[in-house]
Amino acid sequence: MNDSNRRPHLSSFDAADDFDELDHLGSAPDEPGDLQSDARRRSEDGVFRALYDVAVRLTSRLELAPLLEEVLDSALEVLGGGRGVIFLGEGDPGQLVPMVRRSVGTTDLAEIEQLSQTILNAASQESGVYSPDVTSDQRFQDAESVRSKTVRSVLCRPMISRGRTIGLIYVDRSTAGGYGTSARQFFEAFVSLAGLAIENARSHEEMRRENVRIRERLSVRDAFGRIIGPSLEMTRLIDRAKVVAAVEEPVMLLGESGTGKELFARAIHESSQRALQPFVAYNCAAVPPELMESLFFGHRKGAFSGAFHDSAGLFRKADKGILFLDEVADLSHELQGKLLRVLQENTMWPIGADEEVTVDVRILAATSKDLAQEVRSGRFREDLLYRLCVLELRIPPLRERTEDIPALVQHFVRSESSVRGAHIEFKPDALTFLRNLPWRGNVRELENVIRRALVLRQGDVIDLDEIRSCLSDWSLPEGTQDEEAAGATERSDGSRAIPEGVESSASALSLDEAERRAVVAALEEAEGNKTQAARVLGIHRNSLVRRMQRFGIR
Repeated sequence: MNDSNRRPHLSSFDAADDFDELDHLGSAPDEPGDLQSDARRRSEDGVFRALYDVAVRLTSRLELAPLLEEVLDSALEVLGGGRGVIFLGEGDPGQLVPMVRRSVGTTDLAEIEQLSQTILNAASQESGVYSPDVTSDQRFQDAESVRSKTVRSVLCRPMISRGRTIGLIYVDRSTAGGYGTSARQFFEAFVSLAGLAIENARSHEEMRRENVRIRERLSVRDAFGRIIGPSLEMTRLIDRAKVVAAVEEPVMLLGESGTGKELFARAIHESSQRALQPFVAYNCAAVPPELMESLFFGHRKGAFSGAFHDSAGLFRKADKGILFLDEVADLSHELQGKLLRVLQENTMWPIGADEEVTVDVRILAATSKDLAQEVRSGRFREDLLYRLCVLELRIPPLRERTEDIPALVQHFVRSESSVRGAHIEFKPDALTFLRNLPWRGNVRELENVIRRALVLRQGDVIDLDEIRSCLSDWSLPEGTQDEEAAGATERSDGSRAIPEGVESSASALSLDEAERRAVVAALEEAEGNKTQAARVLGIHRNSLVRRMQRFGIR
């Protein structure tokens, strides 16, 4: 025990000697006067003081691990040395696990565990084993450690709490007759006290874990508050998601990659009745099909090559909570059938298991694919679709809610640690430019662009040129209307400002002709250099090339 030097000693008497004296007095004939009763009273007082000191020690511990150390050390100190082991577990004695040991080496522990299976079964059935000499005890004659005479006197008693066995305390001596009737009576009281203290410590730790989960949930206050979307469409979607969170039905989240499907799934979990239970998220496209069954349903040790230990699987990890299956359309057809069975019956077969396992899991699924088309093509089971799509939430792409972009930009600025505390602004034309881009990568792509701009900025005001320099080729528009948006900015009156390099007289020409002349003029000025011509026009080089192709300019 790490703090044994600081731990106060028990009562200043040899409790083991007092036990022996009590047993001796109990068998001795009466003597003149009150000598025997006085001696018994002194011995009993000593034992009671020891039990009181033990109670003070154990009730001062609320953490389980130090408490187990204290329990065993106290038992051995009061009972007068020897060896000891505390086993913890529930149910079948064969499932009890040695947690703390004293004066027991690895080899000794193996012997005690072998003997303990016999003793623990007897202890569970007979409320304890008290044997002054196990070598002459018929119950343990087949135990190897008894035949080798490494164990003689044994005290072993189960700890009972609320009608079930939560563990056992085992102590022994290598000499016979080491524990008498008085030691047994003390041990019975001690084990009852230890069992109560251990259960209190377990309850304390569980309450502490639950308090942490509650504080985490309360710190969020509104789980959907992390979803940025002041637009009417997003406000309605969040309101619908809150209704969905309050029920237990499966939910299908539909939307393009980067729209925030997992963010919605986590918000639903944190607002649901399962908020204090596990939330397990997994991308179904991330694992080879041959490993999916083991990943989902778990396996037993030795079930297949490489199965060196038991695996719980995603469903058991999410038991009583929520399992979020992202890109569920990428599941193999075989696994889709097994998933359907779990949803129907709430049971599953781990690989290599001899019996079914019951699970209680709410499924949230998501996909960026067209599930109706996947069903028509035979890649996705129609019956599974109906099971998963009991409730459906479609998350719109960013290009359909561009009014949310300024709020998203400010959110990304506030959450960027490298600029925390600084006052960063985006010029109006830069925000207008961002609103007119197609955002094929949705919110995730916008976040990357803003973070890039924050890292590369020259000051605390980010202008249009800085935003343009942070765009990747795939961020640029493809269509004519989007190309104009990328090359022009919007005035306060709603009209378009023509980029520098376009002739002002173009307003008298057709739009196509004015645009063609502007491209030709920019190319002539740049002596045919497309990159410089694009810079003159204020557009990307790829946009210039597409215009040249459209107008037949070589």
